[in-house]
Amino acid sequence: MFVRFVGGHIDRRTHKRHGIFDAAGTAMDVLELESYEVERLRSVLDWFNAHLPVPTTLTRLQICWFKASAREHLARAREIQHILDANGVLIEMLTTRRPGYVVYEDEFQVAAHPFVRTPA
Repeated sequence: MFVRFVGGHIDRRTHKRHGIFDAAGTAMDVLELESYEVERLRSVLDWFNAHLPVPTTLTRLQICWFKASAREHLARAREIQHILDANGVLIEMLTTRRPGYVVYEDEFQVAAHPFVRTPA
């Protein structure tokens, strides 16, 4: 099983919803978050920067999905989801068994070109 957290904003080029990291960055730039919320978001994003490899071949047409086995990563993504939801930025958790044509994989995630029916 694969998991992705998405916001409501749709990318004009890919026609797919933006992921949780884009949503968090936009929220910190645009919304008037409480200082403790900004501090927590930065802390969680810093954790991801240290503990989630960046796919080397990632293009705008590929979508990243967490593996269901990446429990700590999922828990921290839910922290971001909770803060954003509390500030009116609704984040949806999508799941699939078929993320698409996988072009990158590590211990925690895959990057894939989605199939037509892949939720994204």
